[in-house]
Amino acid sequence: MRIITGIKRGLKLETPESTEIRPTLDRIKESIFNIIHPIKQNSIVVDLFTGTGNIGLEFISRGSEKVYFVDNSKHSIDLTKKNIEKCKFEDKSILIKDDYATALKKIREDKSVDYIYIDPPYGEIDINNILKNLINSNIINENTLIIFEDDKDREIKIQDIDIVDERNYGSVFIKFMKRGNLWK
Repeated sequence: MRIITGIKRGLKLETPESTEIRPTLDRIKESIFNIIHPIKQNSIVVDLFTGTGNIGLEFISRGSEKVYFVDNSKHSIDLTKKNIEKCKFEDKSILIKDDYATALKKIREDKSVDYIYIDPPYGEIDINNILKNLINSNIINENTLIIFEDDKDREIKIQDIDIVDERNYGSVFIKFMKRGNLWK
């Protein structure tokens, strides 16, 4: 696991010692960032269910101003903190050890974010509940790109969310979404 490009290109990150944390594979991460390239400079990012911090750190390496790393696992937060320190990105990183719903309330200070990466433990959390919480948190707008990773092609049942692209990488499904119907 490494930073693919940007100011920390090639830097190897700390990896989990157990299977409790499942980082996004480099080839999938590279494909995602190729799809969304170029990212908005000085963007604000939320890395929900951060695991190792792999995705959020890639955003910072590519020019993001601030990343909220959210996870309720102490092990994930500790590993993410080590990776933030290894990258020397402490000034651009905010660690939140909490469940996603509570964390979203804490993030409201930025009013809206540019990117949200959601990679929950496969099959354990309903994406539609997460999306409802995102809409209610008021941190997304029509320009916010939501990226969701899962092991199944989950159905999005929230009317206010539009799927703008979706990809399949073997057993990994990625959905790119934006908020629609903002003016209803």
